[in-house]
Amino acid sequence: MAPGLRWQRLMLVICTLFWLPPTLTQAAEEVPATQVVLWNRNYDTAPVNEVLDLALDETRDLFGPYTLVKSSPLEQKAAFEDLAGKRQPRILDVASGATTPWREEHLLAIRIPVMKGLLGYRVCLTRKAKVGQFSTLQTTFDWQNQHLKICQAKGWPDTRILRRNGFTVETTETYGALFSAVSNGDCDCFLRSVGEVGPEAAAHPDLAIEPSILFLYPEPAYFFVRPDNPKLAARIELGLLRAIDDGRYEKLFRTRFSHRLGSLKLGSRILFHLNNPDLSPQSRALLRDDSLWYKP
Repeated sequence: MAPGLRWQRLMLVICTLFWLPPTLTQAAEEVPATQVVLWNRNYDTAPVNEVLDLALDETRDLFGPYTLVKSSPLEQKAAFEDLAGKRQPRILDVASGATTPWREEHLLAIRIPVMKGLLGYRVCLTRKAKVGQFSTLQTTFDWQNQHLKICQAKGWPDTRILRRNGFTVETTETYGALFSAVSNGDCDCFLRSVGEVGPEAAAHPDLAIEPSILFLYPEPAYFFVRPDNPKLAARIELGLLRAIDDGRYEKLFRTRFSHRLGSLKLGSRILFHLNNPDLSPQSRALLRDDSLWYKP
C-alpha cells in the first residue's frame, strides 16, 4: 500500500478507536480473551485463517488476547446471511470472500484485499483425460465455439462475473458438489483461484490443473464483519495495516504461496482478462494501488 494511503488508513482506524467506549480500549491485561468465530471455509485451502490470526496478533496491545475459532460448516450464501443477521442463531463473527455491492452495504468491509487479490487469478480444474482440449484456445470466441462449460456454485460472485463476460456457467447448490460435476462431465472446467487449486487437485486424483490458460479479473476478497461489531472490524483493519507496514504480511504471503504460484507458471499462460461489473467505486479505486495486488 502506498505510504500516504497507509498512514491515512491508520489514522482513520486510530480515530475510530478513540470514539469507542472506554471499556473497549482498556489495557490489554484487563481484557478477557475475545472469541472470534471465523467461517469454516476460510480454513480449507488458502490460508485465510492465518491472515486473520496475524491481524489479531498485531493488535494484542490495544485489544488484548483472543481465541480464533473455526465455525461449524456453512455454504457461502448461508455464511454471509449469518453475518447480516438473516439467520438465527448467529454463529459467525467474520468471514472472508469476494466483495459484492450487497456485502459492502450490509456488512462491515475491511477493504484490504486478502492475499493480494489472488482470488481473481483463476485456472481450470478439469478431468485428466480432457486437459488437452484447452490447449488451442486463444479467445473467448474459441471457448464459446467449443461449447465449453464452467462450473461454479449458485450465488457465488464469480458466477455472475463469468456470465456477464459471455461464458456458459453450470451451477450446483454446494461447493462439494462442484468436484462431482466436473468429474461426471456436467461441465468442463471448475474455475479455481490459484491460491486454492493446488490442495484441491491433490484431494481429487481424477482431476488435474489445466496448464495453459489463466483467467484474470479484479475480485478482491475482504474480511467482512457483522455490522454490530465495529470494534472487531477496527481491530482487523488496524492489524492488517500494521502487518503490511512491518513486513509480516509479505513474509506470510511468500511463505505460503511462493511454491504454489511458481509451480503454476502463470506468466507463460494464455490470459483471459475479464471485467468485473460489480465492483463498488471504493473497491475500484484500490486497483490503482499496485502494492495491494499480486503481479506474476
